[in-house]
Amino acid sequence: MNRIITVDSKRSIIQIKNKDTICLARAIVVSLVVQAREKLQDIFRNNITDEELKKINKNRQCKSRINEGVIGDNEKSYLIDGRKLQKVLANALHRICNFQ
Repeated sequence: MNRIITVDSKRSIIQIKNKDTICLARAIVVSLVVQAREKLQDIFRNNITDEELKKINKNRQCKSRINEGVIGDNEKSYLIDGRKLQKVLANALHRICNFQ
């Protein structure tokens, strides 16, 4: 039986809201942090530039350790919620994978 499913009623669907053209990279970053955090940590280990790290750490009391290959629980929730961290890491993924 077909039913109309709303995103709000499903826990297994993460809605990614953005107004840019990097939606695929955003979706990859969010799905990896939820399903395979170790893989995402490996991708970003020693691959984050100083500029990206400054953007991540801006206005934060506790500095990020993403460049060391550590993504904490707070950062995981920030990525899922679509905060600025999601955009920075999506752009970093574009750079690392040489997407055009």
